Amino acid sequence: MSEESETQGEKNAPQQSSAKTIHAPVETRTPATPFWISLYNHNPFYIISTFLMLYSVRLAYGEMDIGQINCWKVMGVLGGYTLVLAGIGIAIVRYGKVWDDARSVLLLLLLLFLAVSVSMDELLVKAASKSAGVMLVVSGFIFATVITQVVLRLTGILLPWAYRGPYYVILGTFFAAPYWYSPEMYLRSMESQQWQLLIFGLIAGLALLTLLPAVHRGKDLVTPNGTPWTWPYYPWSIFVMLTIALMIRSYALCLSFGPSGPIWVELSGNQLAIAYSTIWQPWFLLPLFAAMMVLLLEAFRRSSRTHLHGEFVVFMPLLVWSSIPYDRSAVTEDFLNEVTRTIGSPLWWSCWIVVLLAVYAWWRNYKIAKVMLGLCVIPFFYVTPSSVDLQTLGQFQAWPLLIYVVGSLYWGVLSGSSFLQTTSILSLAIFGWNYQHLMPVPHAHYWLVCLATVSLLIISLIWQDNWADFLKGILALGLFILAVRIVVEMPFEPLTIWGDGLGALGLGICLLIVGALWKSQAYWISGLGSSGVGVISFIIRVYGMVSGYYGEMTTAAFLGSLIVLILGLAISAHKANWIPNIFVSTLQKRVSTNA
Repeated sequence: MSEESETQGEKNAPQQSSAKTIHAPVETRTPATPFWISLYNHNPFYIISTFLMLYSVRLAYGEMDIGQINCWKVMGVLGGYTLVLAGIGIAIVRYGKVWDDARSVLLLLLLLFLAVSVSMDELLVKAASKSAGVMLVVSGFIFATVITQVVLRLTGILLPWAYRGPYYVILGTFFAAPYWYSPEMYLRSMESQQWQLLIFGLIAGLALLTLLPAVHRGKDLVTPNGTPWTWPYYPWSIFVMLTIALMIRSYALCLSFGPSGPIWVELSGNQLAIAYSTIWQPWFLLPLFAAMMVLLLEAFRRSSRTHLHGEFVVFMPLLVWSSIPYDRSAVTEDFLNEVTRTIGSPLWWSCWIVVLLAVYAWWRNYKIAKVMLGLCVIPFFYVTPSSVDLQTLGQFQAWPLLIYVVGSLYWGVLSGSSFLQTTSILSLAIFGWNYQHLMPVPHAHYWLVCLATVSLLIISLIWQDNWADFLKGILALGLFILAVRIVVEMPFEPLTIWGDGLGALGLGICLLIVGALWKSQAYWISGLGSSGVGVISFIIRVYGMVSGYYGEMTTAAFLGSLIVLILGLAISAHKANWIPNIFVSTLQKRVSTNA
């Protein structure tokens, strides 16, 4: 027995020690990845090489004399480099399956297609005839198309025609645009040329909207796709790059064909420089931004996300901000003034675009789209067709406010939204504030503030949603601050001695009653604070009056006795349940809810 027990104990001993080892804390640290390993994994050298090639082309223009610049050679260099990069992309996919590096190479091909199309601008300016211009455009487009088809074919990447069709439409826009804007192809006045350059943003937006059928079909259309890339990274990374390229193309067209003259100007010493002063501004791209938002809304709807996300809400003010001109040079200012006189300012149009996007989101059954629509009307209070920036805002306009009040109040009552009702009350207060000179009552602004506050107080008490709770906190804090202001800055004239304390105490008592009846902790605390401010005001005034007759020590002892008496009475009243036990009941509710 003893030998068996010893043997069994020996067997159990390693198990016990191993159990202790398992429970022992083991501290592990992941070693930092060396810099050269990260550089090897991400391989940014294709990107660096491409940008160095584009920069070398730009420097070639600066070194060569104007008469010696051969745009065919420049375009040939870019085309040759594009072929080399495409060959590298095919090789590393077919024979190495290096998909991470191939992603960079294939996206850089799109940038090079744009560079080839930009290099054609000067050639189209010098083209001898329209037929020569057509041949140049067709050659460039066929070059980009053939490379695309060969890359897709040899790498085995699948790109359905719902995506491939818009891809070729955007590529065609790159190459056809310089033909249309070339003064040698179509002779126009300078004013007409400026308007044609502005329209390119609309054309780019329409080209982007050809992706709507692909968006509606979702990720099933590209599953599988012949790559390890998942949707939406493939194929949407292609069109993100093409969208950026469209923005660059719009700017490059203004450089090449705008009223500031050719893109290259001669300086002293036969040096060349780029003429950056053009009519182009970010608001040229407003239609393109609108098309991007439509695609985003449709993508959200296809993925069953029917509530507006931060991507949409944040983009709206950015769209309006992009319409404010940042460059006020003579060329830009002249065209901006012409646009404002003819069709309205870009700022005014951006506000309308935001409204139309909110209407579209409402039509597509997005949640809170009605709220967004109401908020989008607010800029029209001061934005007029002649407003180009914040310094040129117009006078207050009543019609957008009335439309907003009627709509928000109707939908707020119908849907039970305290937020919409709050915004309608605030809008009415803004309306009254701007037209208070027409009201037949004195001190109309005080009455407006009181009516708006009482209305918001009622809304916060009627509804029980998150916004109503937030509104209670805001109003409780605001009313307490008002009580402090009454005591410190705003004594009532009929009662110059006691009016301030009475006002704060009366406000505090009203808040205590509201907090007790509706069991609102926020209003109860605000009522206690406001009443305390009123009582303190009384004590200070009584102390100042009585101490003049009986001395400061006598008065201090007397008032101290009253204060301690009131404190003791409050504690006894709380024990006797004379005071509503709001704090305890609220705490119990929270504990039961968490449980």
